[in-house]
Amino acid sequence: MCRVIEKHFKAAVPWINEHVTVTKGMYQSYTGTVVDVHIPKPFTVLDVYIPQLRQTVKIRHDYLIDTLWVSFLCKVDLLISLILFMFSGAIIL
Repeated sequence: MCRVIEKHFKAAVPWINEHVTVTKGMYQSYTGTVVDVHIPKPFTVLDVYIPQLRQTVKIRHDYLIDTLWVSFLCKVDLLISLILFMFSGAIIL
């Protein structure tokens, strides 16, 4: 499970401005943009702006997938890190 380990004013916040699709709950199948991430209590909640509804709603992070990568948000961060590492010119011994 993904977790924010530092408050968002002290560290970089994952998922801000990511385009996401809701997979569960009352907003299922809506798409939107992540505008804020809240500290886990007991799970991480994201504020997602949904343009079709013209409002920002709070949604659990595990109810969302990244629209571009079609994968859950915690897996997308790992995938992007791996791709950036591969194209950085680093040599693995």
